[in-house]
Amino acid sequence: MDPRNTASSKWDCFASYRLAIENLSDASKSVHRDSWHRFSSKKKSHGWCDFASLNSILDPKVGFLHSSNDCILITADILILHETFSFSRDNYDVQANNVSTMGGGGVIGPVVGDVLSGKFTWKVHNFSLFKEMIKTQKIMSPVFPAGECNLRISVYQSVVNGVEYLSMCLESKDTEKNSLIADRSCWCLFRMSVLNQKLGGGLNHMHRDSYGRFAADNKSGDNTSLGWNDYMKMADFMGPESGFLVEDTAVFSTSFHVIKELSSFSKSGTLIGVRNGGNVRKSDGHMGKFSWRN
Repeated sequence: MDPRNTASSKWDCFASYRLAIENLSDASKSVHRDSWHRFSSKKKSHGWCDFASLNSILDPKVGFLHSSNDCILITADILILHETFSFSRDNYDVQANNVSTMGGGGVIGPVVGDVLSGKFTWKVHNFSLFKEMIKTQKIMSPVFPAGECNLRISVYQSVVNGVEYLSMCLESKDTEKNSLIADRSCWCLFRMSVLNQKLGGGLNHMHRDSYGRFAADNKSGDNTSLGWNDYMKMADFMGPESGFLVEDTAVFSTSFHVIKELSSFSKSGTLIGVRNGGNVRKSDGHMGKFSWRN
């Protein structure tokens, strides 16, 4: 269900949660699992089919089943990410500049034509609530369109050479499982930023640039995630005077440019012959032609 009780049929929210079955005899034997998920109007459930052994849960001797009223105690600890975001499109092929600014839990609506250039800004307003969580999990932004793919920002924490770092990457997320377009991908030049919120701190924004080919899924062998485990030191990010975390709010941003490309491949039925010591050995390849236009 929509946690904000909005009237919109499209909603989403990011949650980190722990589900537990409490052992009433010995709390140390309680069973729990942790996970995270972006719930939405299309993805309303998340969890485990093998959470715990049913025989153990129903065995009165183990301690999960309350003997007097034949019940078990299930608890859920949930953290909801308080977020807002904006997406601006700068597509010169369409000769338009469409800006869509969404509130917390909104989703970016349909866009016309390929989005070849744009900027996505994501504000997390309760970052400290997730400070421990990102040591083992990650927080993820809503998706935004880029070429044939849907991308999102992921933030987590890593230890590199004994130093704690804020890690940030750009991920592709296939939101159209039944798409008729096979092997969707996009070649993307991108900049990921953590914005400095101090007055006059614009010159102190943190930026890192990269590029690569994103695939809609991991079946093609292309990247589904590109970024940095050592994006910036956690001490620099969390420092009270640094300006990156102000009133528990952090601002992450990415700007991108996607190559507009067309490609085609045609193959003949003739096997390629490889000559080896006077003998012709058949390979698994075929004669063909690949064309790439951008």
